[in-house]
Amino acid sequence: LLIIKKGSRLIVFNLIFNRIMYISMKTYSKKLLVAFFFSMLPMVLMSCSMDPEKASFSISGNLEKLQIGNDGFTEVYSIKSNTEWKFVNETDQSWVTISPAKGSGNGTVTITANANTGTGRTAVFRVVPNGVKTQEIEIMQGNSYIPTTDGEFPIIAWTGVEADKSLEKFPVMKASGINIYLGWYDDLETTLKVLDAAQKTGVKMITSCKDLLSVGTAEEVVKAMMNHPALYAYHLKDEPEVNDLPGLGELVKKIKTIDSHHPCYINLYPNWAWGKELYSENIKSFIEQVPVPFISFDNYPIVSINGAPSIVRPDWYRNLEEISAAAKENNKPFWAFALALSHKLDETHFYKIPTLPELRLQVFSDLAYGAQAIQYFTYRGLQHDEPTEVYNLVKTVNQEVQQLAGIFLGAQVISVSHTGSEIPEGTTALGSLPTPIKSLTTSDTGAVVSFLEKGSNQYLVVVNKDFRNVMNLAIDVDGSVSRVLKDGSTVSPDGSTIAVEPGDMVIFTWRK
Repeated sequence: LLIIKKGSRLIVFNLIFNRIMYISMKTYSKKLLVAFFFSMLPMVLMSCSMDPEKASFSISGNLEKLQIGNDGFTEVYSIKSNTEWKFVNETDQSWVTISPAKGSGNGTVTITANANTGTGRTAVFRVVPNGVKTQEIEIMQGNSYIPTTDGEFPIIAWTGVEADKSLEKFPVMKASGINIYLGWYDDLETTLKVLDAAQKTGVKMITSCKDLLSVGTAEEVVKAMMNHPALYAYHLKDEPEVNDLPGLGELVKKIKTIDSHHPCYINLYPNWAWGKELYSENIKSFIEQVPVPFISFDNYPIVSINGAPSIVRPDWYRNLEEISAAAKENNKPFWAFALALSHKLDETHFYKIPTLPELRLQVFSDLAYGAQAIQYFTYRGLQHDEPTEVYNLVKTVNQEVQQLAGIFLGAQVISVSHTGSEIPEGTTALGSLPTPIKSLTTSDTGAVVSFLEKGSNQYLVVVNKDFRNVMNLAIDVDGSVSRVLKDGSTVSPDGSTIAVEPGDMVIFTWRK
């Protein structure tokens, strides 16, 4: 019994033990057998607890993402392992190799990439050590996605431009302050024609066609569109279900192997549609499985229920909290929406034609939470044959956003909190203030209060959450604080009480 090896299974021990007991019953008294059993019990328990040594694997640099330049690349990495391992080329790219592709125990591998003369590209290798959870190494070469539009804040309009009217409608769209159009068409030929129209009128496009949405045919479409000057991103899916995520992940990886300069676009459900209790987990699953560079979600908060006057959905701010937290945790920007189209959601929920305060409340709250693009659903709400009554309202808001783009584009959100007699679910009541802000109070309906930082500048953004009534903002600041006007200029704060228009915002700034 003393020579039973570490890690032996209990069943083996039992066979030996039972045989000894059988023999002993013929030889020893019952009293001696009892004493023998209890003397052996610690060995039985110790034998059960002795698991085999766990498999382990690590590669120097803890590689998950490797960004390399366009020049040829060769680098040696160390492996520490007590098991067999291999690297599987998930994306079947020949321009980069890991050698040796498999081995056992400690060693080294060499990652080699050919020089690149085209657009950015990506390869993904799956690491498969025996007994160890699979991980991935993403190797990106050349130019990758840069989430700006020549310094402009990205403002996107969804659908509403027919292919044969694109040359007519795009200039009107551009004049409203929308610089990116999201629309999809039946075939590649039509899509390329609309891209040509967008280029002529200075509009970028997030676009798609049927053949882009299949792993088997996506390569041909990407190669045909990837060098078009008007292309901004590839549109793959709106509001996917959870079981769609693995397939979308594979499609994104396939597209990235050909073109990593233009991102893939997927828009997610609001929390009330995806299940509020599961929402954060679903967002986590999306980020883990679908390698897109930003998170887009829709939630249209101002709604009439059963014909009653419109209200703000009580879970909207919670949704902004959830998305902004996931974006911050994963170092990704997020994109948000404003509703520009009146429509009926179901038998009880109706979205009316938006007013200017309603548009401002949606857009400015998105910005306060750190949104890095504003999307309007849809462009049909702005223009049919002629511009609608919503067109000039959106144009006004877009002008205000662009004049303040220097503040919001690329800003880091330090904190977001709320004032008022009732704090929305999932949010935080205003507590401590930045040092230069001595005090801040608002009317009972309350405000979103956001503390932002960009470079050496810090900002306090206060958004009136009431889209019907003026909010009185009482604020006391020290001499280092200036107020930012809607045109981006700054002035000294005038008095301690400010009347903030419905849905509007006030901005203060100071140096760190």
